[in-house]
Amino acid sequence: MSDKTFADLTKEEFEGLLKNMMKEHFHDLSPSEFFTALDAISEEQPQEIIELTVFLKNGELIFKEPAPLFVKGNEIHLGDKRLVINLAP
Repeated sequence: MSDKTFADLTKEEFEGLLKNMMKEHFHDLSPSEFFTALDAISEEQPQEIIELTVFLKNGELIFKEPAPLFVKGNEIHLGDKRLVINLAP
């Protein structure tokens, strides 16, 4: 099973893996307690906030540059993706 990824595991194998992990590392925690603790840890992780400033120019939404992301006019470029923000009438 060492060459398998999580996606390759059957439901039974995944549940068994979780049970074994919880026994070895988390002793007497129930699955509910384990996932509650995991959620609490996740909520404490700092999240990066990216702020963008916009203004209207001739009725069009324009991102202020320079910006922390690549922006052009009403577009945000993320890798091979473009987010086009349109202003509703």
